[in-house]
Amino acid sequence: LYRQHGNTIETTTSTPTTSGPIEDQLTALIRKTMSPPSLILKGTAEELASPHAKKVLAAAAYANVPLPCETVTADDCASISPLAKSLVLCFGDVPVTTSHAMMRTIASVAPASGLLGKSAADDAIIDGWLSFIWNSIDLPLQVAAGSSTEAVETDVSKALETVEKYLASSKRTYMVGDSLSLADISLAVSLNSATLAAAKPSDGSVLGEWLAIMTPQIETPSTASGGGSGVLLNGPAPPVENKLYRRNRIRIKEILASNEYLNQTITVAGWARTTRNANKGQLLFVELNDGSTGESLQCVLDAEKTEGFAECKNSGGTGASFQFVGTLIPSQGAGQAVEVAVTTGKLLGAVYGGDLEGLEIGGNLYPMSKKAHTLEHMREHAHLRPRGRVHAAAMRIRHAMAYATHTFFHNNGFLYIHTPILTGADCEGAGEQFAVTTLLGSDHLKPGVTLPVHEPPPPEDPEKKISKKEQKRLAKMAAKEKKNVDPTKPVEEKVIGAVDYSTDFFGKRVNLTVSGQLNVETHACALSDVYTFGPTFRAENSHTGRHLAEFWMIEPEICFADLTDDINLAEDYLKYCVK
Repeated sequence: LYRQHGNTIETTTSTPTTSGPIEDQLTALIRKTMSPPSLILKGTAEELASPHAKKVLAAAAYANVPLPCETVTADDCASISPLAKSLVLCFGDVPVTTSHAMMRTIASVAPASGLLGKSAADDAIIDGWLSFIWNSIDLPLQVAAGSSTEAVETDVSKALETVEKYLASSKRTYMVGDSLSLADISLAVSLNSATLAAAKPSDGSVLGEWLAIMTPQIETPSTASGGGSGVLLNGPAPPVENKLYRRNRIRIKEILASNEYLNQTITVAGWARTTRNANKGQLLFVELNDGSTGESLQCVLDAEKTEGFAECKNSGGTGASFQFVGTLIPSQGAGQAVEVAVTTGKLLGAVYGGDLEGLEIGGNLYPMSKKAHTLEHMREHAHLRPRGRVHAAAMRIRHAMAYATHTFFHNNGFLYIHTPILTGADCEGAGEQFAVTTLLGSDHLKPGVTLPVHEPPPPEDPEKKISKKEQKRLAKMAAKEKKNVDPTKPVEEKVIGAVDYSTDFFGKRVNLTVSGQLNVETHACALSDVYTFGPTFRAENSHTGRHLAEFWMIEPEICFADLTDDINLAEDYLKYCVK
């Protein structure tokens, strides 16, 4: 239902002439000055896929400069500029022909990107590195053209040694300054595009580590779709590709979702919901749960076939932590479709609930048992609440709703704003506030704590006479103080006998926020479509299911919209979350 209303605004600008009104000429001149020339990268299909084009596109993507691409012939490039062989950047009517100059042109269009550094000195250093990379790396690789020669390999190796020494000696993350520059983009693209073995930094080297850091930061839009449009801050996130992290187990949720692991050796880990012995103590059945799902996986340990059987049997029962290796087979009993025939069992954490001191393994005094527990019982043992089925299910649902919330607003172009939790504002007077203070001290058992209060002014001595000169001086000071009062700032009200917060941490009264709306509205007036999703606190002393002392609240704010847009956005959001 929700749509952003975008109307195309067409403006007609007449060509200024000497006979026209001076206002028209000035308007046309201002529009021409304020509107930067359009950028378009033209070249042959082969050249648009070359490292030269990749550098230019990467610079445009990082600087968030729209740069469409157009495939043309080499003759077309030559007609644009005799210096252009097969690639040219059209900056309005001005052709730019070398990748070095193209990158600098794009960086100059978006100076806030910092691609040319933060000073004239940085600019000069970056320019020097661009020349070095072109002459010492790009040209030799271009000369080699796939047929490597010993001389080319030597030259490239020496160039990389120079860069390696520079990075090692300067201990820099980036080649120039403290952010990505054209020098980083140029070198990273050259090394990633090179096919010559000598141009590949060795693993573990300073240059190799540098390249691993730079590569993810350089976005190179595909030219197949007709060019990139800069860095996309909204839309679906790219898929997560794990390169280092790997689970050393299979989650129970994945095991129960399909028959993929049936009759295969798997590793599972989790906490026992129940344990029971059978066959005169020769079999041990463990109902294992790892939190990935509300369902459990039955694991069967045999005294004759399972390594570590005795240790697992003396675990203390419910709440013990295990890691099992075994074969997933069809279950021989009722109540579950599959089970694990454990070959190796490892007790990761026993339950020490056999005595009051917590030194004996056992479950007699352990707060959790096989039977279900009331919510009140689980609140009394808050550290074990996630082991309960209700709380665990609530956390999984809460995660799904939070993820859906961020996905919905992100894909609709909203920005997520973190609003402050500690605030001096009472947003809309939405409810009673929890006060935050350091005046009580850090020792909550210290007796006799008193709060500072505003004292009444000392009484004036009626017998003391003030000279006319002193009266004039006091009147002058009072007039000066009144004149210096800023009418835009709130007047601090000092009530005699009220708490004096001037010596508190913030020097004023501060509370936990009752809503992030007031703060997020200020962001909406600059960023258009925003939302906040964070904790809020209410101090109403009412013990009912409708009053919460702490909860998380979603508060979107949209600009340039009406009440219908607001209603449609809310309806779409709720439908998306439920779906």
